[in-house]
Amino acid sequence: MATTYFNDLADDFKKLYETKEDYDAIIIVGEEPNVKELQVHSFILRTRSSYFRSAFSSNWAERNNNGHLFLKKPNISALVFEIILKYLYYGIVDFQNQRNEIILELLFAADELVIQRLIDSVQEFVITNCHKFIQSNPIKMLDI
Repeated sequence: MATTYFNDLADDFKKLYETKEDYDAIIIVGEEPNVKELQVHSFILRTRSSYFRSAFSSNWAERNNNGHLFLKKPNISALVFEIILKYLYYGIVDFQNQRNEIILELLFAADELVIQRLIDSVQEFVITNCHKFIQSNPIKMLDI
């Protein structure tokens, strides 16, 4: 019988995410004045999302002056993109401590980035807590 060490693996990838050690790609997220540059490991993103597999391919990817892969996502806020990166790197999303609007933005961003398991998780959370979403701001929720 094989022993699994998923927690160790998740901890190691969390450290890699936090230290940015040997990153090879830069993603610029958000719109002015809330723009943020995120240093990432393209291999991890390509492994976890078909969108990034294409975005970082030789057919589509751009490189900056330092040779890093370079991608702009102005339509996704830094907060939402960091939630996505935490999911991609070490599989954690904390829905409970997010505003409803952020959770809905996360759903749209996960759909754009073709991260199906995250889409499913966000949808399940929204369905389970739909009354909270409607109560918090019914006009905005219906508008979204």
